Amino acid sequence: MIVAELAANEGQKDQAVRASWGCLEYVPIVISPPLDFVGDISVAGSPPEWRFPNTTEAELAGFFHEAGLTKAEKDTLFRAVRHDSEATGLRLLPEPDVVRSLSSTARAHIYHRLGCSPLNPVHNNAFRFTGTTLEQWFDDANVATKTIELVAPYVYRNGSMLFFADWDLVFPEVTDTGERRRLVSALAREATVLMKLRIAPRMELDTILDYWGRGRHNKDIRPVLESLARCREGQVIDVVHLLPPFARRLLYTYPHPPRNDAETRRDCHWSSLNFFNEWPDDRFLDLDCVKETIETRYCRLNGQPGFGDLVLFCEPHGEVFHSAIYIADNVVFTKNGSTMLRPWMFMRLPEMADFYPRTRPIEVRFYRRY
Repeated sequence: MIVAELAANEGQKDQAVRASWGCLEYVPIVISPPLDFVGDISVAGSPPEWRFPNTTEAELAGFFHEAGLTKAEKDTLFRAVRHDSEATGLRLLPEPDVVRSLSSTARAHIYHRLGCSPLNPVHNNAFRFTGTTLEQWFDDANVATKTIELVAPYVYRNGSMLFFADWDLVFPEVTDTGERRRLVSALAREATVLMKLRIAPRMELDTILDYWGRGRHNKDIRPVLESLARCREGQVIDVVHLLPPFARRLLYTYPHPPRNDAETRRDCHWSSLNFFNEWPDDRFLDLDCVKETIETRYCRLNGQPGFGDLVLFCEPHGEVFHSAIYIADNVVFTKNGSTMLRPWMFMRLPEMADFYPRTRPIEVRFYRRY
């Protein structure tokens, strides 16, 4: 499925498919990392660096032309171009004034390309938020207006997501340590949902138990759902109580500060492949183990995914760059990166597609564990 089709398909699901997971209700919420987790933020700031792997100067010239840069901006940037032997491409140290001058459209065009490569960690790990305005991003964030005004010129967009990557230009201007921590906590905010399942009185539960009880999980959720169905009035239960132990413990939480190297690498793949486990298996920190597990223990689905199915986001040539777990109604359980500023959360598939912008169309694939 091409990612552009996700939003269109969301409103066209067969009613029988919807009935399989029951009547779902949503409460939008915004979560942010505790200030104690943010810690002190360095204001040293390294000079901006852009790296374009596997790119020639002619290709870069065409790319900058597509970005809508002025002639002066293009001339200044090309004076900073150097060959990058490590990436078999090009490397730039753009002048800060040029970076500041970029239009929002040009910034998005360039930064989305930079963010596709881990060689550009600032852009690859840019702050991002599901929303349409900066006011939504910083609502009730206890960040000073003048600080938000420093951020505003550098915000760019991809679909439903707002992005910010130029912290090296902004943080040095925020001189108060507490204000910098509040700023980082606000920038790291995530828009997610509380997801609830409504149970009607004397409701027939077989279909719902079949859906939510996959992965030897039926016995754990049957007692509570049967008790709710015996109530005289309709009841709702938070879907967190229907998740396996691993995911139930982690949903809406942030990683603890890492105690070792392994804990710094607990990313989307580790989170997805451990979904049905009671306790995590750190073998899934190894990408080779991840690939082997998917190849030998999962089969690809052609139809509608269900609870607990693996969701893979792939480049056109098949390389996987993100994974998540399908819950229901196009909502997934995800950990977007290994950083401690990214929580485990629920997210809608179309929004996740915007979360990971790519310069070429991507494919979303669904897999089911044997």
